[in-house]
Amino acid sequence: MSPKAKTILASWASFDDPVTVILSVYAPLLVAHMTGLDLGPAVGSAGVSSGATGYVQGLGLNFLLAGSAFIAWLFIRNNAKKRSPRVVALLSIGAYMLLGVVFSISVVYFTMLGIALVGLFLRPAKIDAYIEHAVTWALRAAAIVLGLLLVGGVYLWKGVALGATAYFAQVIVGFLLTRGLPEKDRWHISFAQQNGITAIILALLFEPMHKGTVAIVAPAIIVINSLNWALNKIVDRRLALVKTLGAMREAELG
Repeated sequence: MSPKAKTILASWASFDDPVTVILSVYAPLLVAHMTGLDLGPAVGSAGVSSGATGYVQGLGLNFLLAGSAFIAWLFIRNNAKKRSPRVVALLSIGAYMLLGVVFSISVVYFTMLGIALVGLFLRPAKIDAYIEHAVTWALRAAAIVLGLLLVGGVYLWKGVALGATAYFAQVIVGFLLTRGLPEKDRWHISFAQQNGITAIILALLFEPMHKGTVAIVAPAIIVINSLNWALNKIVDRRLALVKTLGAMREAELG
């Protein structure tokens, strides 16, 4: 992909998971408020009140967290350019402390969107090397917990239907949103859908309320990631063939 397409995909991925979490948690709260349903464990896990008030409060807390962190980060960055080496070192430590505080708040108050926004600017260089390893181990741990809940079996065809629908929804939206980009970038962005730790965590969150959620989501994750692998192979071959035919046509015309 071109650098522009990589930036688009990275930005999309940065917001996809936290927005999915917010919609998955807060949308049922609004439904519960309007219908009187008792969501029990899901409400308790979200840590917010139900209804429209809870949604606004949660969204406001996310933006408050991100905005406060951004102001603090600007202060640290601007002063780091003008001060002595000793002060710069202290400010660097302050950046790590700020990240720790923001992360702690996001865990306690479930501000997934807030921490995603903060991640766009507050990225201490020495932490980047450990992020991939941390996510990998978190995914493995979540997958083990998911597997423990599959002792009763899986709903295979429901999972296949969910996985295929989710994947091809991304394909449709991807092509609609990437008009104007080169064909190669449009194909790669549209077929980039994968599922992992967010899908697992949401399945675990809703399993106590809706028995069988894990039994559907687990095979759906496998379907989505299998489609991602297989169809991207086909896309790569197609693009390579188009490139080869184009080069042959240019050679004939030349």
